[in-house]
Amino acid sequence: MTALAATRPWNCTFPGPTKNTISDQTIHVAGTLAYGHNIQTGEFTGKDGSKVKIVVRTTDIYRKVNGKWLIVEEHNSVPVDLDTMKPVLLSKP
Repeated sequence: MTALAATRPWNCTFPGPTKNTISDQTIHVAGTLAYGHNIQTGEFTGKDGSKVKIVVRTTDIYRKVNGKWLIVEEHNSVPVDLDTMKPVLLSKP
């Protein structure tokens, strides 16, 4: 599956406009590998014009290939409220 194919259901639900902001970015390099983490705030607009805002924690693994750094793995997560077991989509560290 291509990255474009994987995002189609998301793009159908939130056709735009969208905005993504990255903060608290750190990257640690070890040779041709690196890892980093950041906070990403996404703002999405639904088909009906409704707005959705989500804050996620992102960890990326990078590999330097032919002089370019590429993301080879990415993980996103949101904290969970342990009392309700529901995601806390606007939580910030």
